[in-house]
Amino acid sequence: MRRAAALLLALALSPVPAIAADDAPEPPRATFALSLDEVEINTGFHGAELLIFGAPAGGTPGDYDVVITVTGPPGRATLRQKEQVAGIWVFTGEAQFAWMPSFYTVASSGPLDEIVDPVENLRHGIAPSTYIPAPTGLGTEEETQLYIDAMHRITADSHRITLEEGIVELTEGVLFEARIPLPVSLVPGTYDVRVFLLKDGLVLSRSDVDLPVRKSSVQRLIYRAAQDYGLLYGIAASLIALLAGWLAAVIFNRR
Repeated sequence: MRRAAALLLALALSPVPAIAADDAPEPPRATFALSLDEVEINTGFHGAELLIFGAPAGGTPGDYDVVITVTGPPGRATLRQKEQVAGIWVFTGEAQFAWMPSFYTVASSGPLDEIVDPVENLRHGIAPSTYIPAPTGLGTEEETQLYIDAMHRITADSHRITLEEGIVELTEGVLFEARIPLPVSLVPGTYDVRVFLLKDGLVLSRSDVDLPVRKSSVQRLIYRAAQDYGLLYGIAASLIALLAGWLAAVIFNRR
C-alpha cells in the first residue's frame, strides 16, 4: 500500500511534458505580386492602375479578410485658413502638419469597421483617419480639430488619401486581388504596399513590398535641378522664356 502511494506521489510530482512552441502552427502570411515593377512619370502620364494579387501561405486553411494599403513618401504640409475681412479674402491662421503621406489608399475585402477590430486598427495604423497627425502651432482642441477635418476633406477631394471598401476580391477565401488607381499627382519616391491578413477582426500577419515611382530621365534631371539648384534653375528658366519670346517676336515681325 505504501509502495502504491509512493508511486502515485511520484507521478503527481513528475513534470508534465510541455508542448513545444515550434509545434504551434505559424500564422499565415500573404504571398503577393504587383502588376508593375515601377511607375515612370513622363509627359504623357495620366495615372495608372496597380493590380495586386496573391494568396495566404502557411497556417491553417480558412476564410480570411484582406486589407491592402499603399503609402507614398511623407512630407510637411501647411494648411491656411482664409476669411473675408472688409470684403477682402485674407489668411487668418495656419497649421503645420509635420508628417503627411503624399498618397495613402486603403483597399479592403469588406467594410473596414466590420473586418478590423478598433484596437488593431490603431495599433497598425490602417484607417485613413490614423494617417493625419495633429497639427502644431494651435491653441485649442476645437481649433486643432477644425484643421484636421479640413485636411481630411482636402486630401479626400484630391484623391491623396482614399478608402476603397470592398474592392479586394476573394476567391474561396484563398486567392485575392485588387485594382488600385494611382492618380496623376503621384510624387516620386518609394511607395510601401502592405497586405494585412485578418480573421475575426484580428491582424494575423503583414507583408510588405516596395514600389518605386520615378520621373523619366529628362524630367528627373529637370526635377533634381529645380530641387538642388533652385536659384540657378529660376534664372535659367527666365532666360529661356525671354529667349523664346524674343525669337517669337523676330519671326512674327519678319512676316
